[in-house]
Amino acid sequence: MSTLTSDNRITRRPIPSEKAVKMLSRHLGVHPVYVVLFENHTYQMLDKYAESYNGGQWQFFTLSNGGIYMAPIGEGQLTLEVPSNGFSGSMSVDAAGIVASLFALNFLSWKTEVDAITDCYHKLHHFAGEHAEFPQIYRAID
Repeated sequence: MSTLTSDNRITRRPIPSEKAVKMLSRHLGVHPVYVVLFENHTYQMLDKYAESYNGGQWQFFTLSNGGIYMAPIGEGQLTLEVPSNGFSGSMSVDAAGIVASLFALNFLSWKTEVDAITDCYHKLHHFAGEHAEFPQIYRAID
């Protein structure tokens, strides 16, 4: 699943946990602190916006367009409340992970001004536009 499909849709591929730091470093910039910042901010974003989220294991993904994201492992829905834009709605844990990752990458791109992080944000944003739950994702990050 690591290449573009015949209709040029972006695909995702899970990153094995033992390779996550190396792969994420390759995407976010060479300094390993960016991986820690991305992980921590993504966890914090979901904790902040999804009241029913209370921790758990996460899966990291690489995208065929060069992007990355992380999402909680599991099934079901999470309800997100984003007071800054008035969003309130339910979505899959995968979509919620995309939202949390987008918020974290956006924050880090402004904070660090690292081009690789900004590029990851735009690549994930493009992938989000092809996701089955893109209307919810876009409303949550608007």
